[in-house]
Amino acid sequence: MTTDNLPQKNLGIGEIYVTTKAEQVSTVLGSCVSVCLYDSKNKISGMNHHMLPAPPLSVQVDSKHNGKYGKTALPELLDRMKALGMDIRTTSAKIFGGAHMLSQISFAMINERNVAVAREFLRENGIRIVAEDVGGDRGRKVIFQTDNGKVLVREVNKREFL
Repeated sequence: MTTDNLPQKNLGIGEIYVTTKAEQVSTVLGSCVSVCLYDSKNKISGMNHHMLPAPPLSVQVDSKHNGKYGKTALPELLDRMKALGMDIRTTSAKIFGGAHMLSQISFAMINERNVAVAREFLRENGIRIVAEDVGGDRGRKVIFQTDNGKVLVREVNKREFL
């Protein structure tokens, strides 16, 4: 699926990216979640990488930190796509990530809550989920091809320390 001639974009934690160009957007996920949105009619694509489901009550979220939290990143992703002319009726979603990583044992199932926030947001906004690869105990590398909405997912190899 990957095409070497397409421009590459790496998406970091807390980033949101929207484009009308043919590109490959990639990220690596553990307990974080990425939602890839694709408007097949208008060829508008968007992707986020959120780390936590929602900001703590004591945190005032500014635009610089919107992308870190599913509750703020997903509305921002949708707003940016709508600004480019996205039609919600021809937009579909794919959800990735939400692995249960060993280092998150004390974090009250952040991975499951990250996935739940994404599913709830998409349902509330009438965006159909056409694919997902979530959960498990391994990270994933996700490569989103923005000109056709296809996504390549590779599981990150499990490492053991001896």
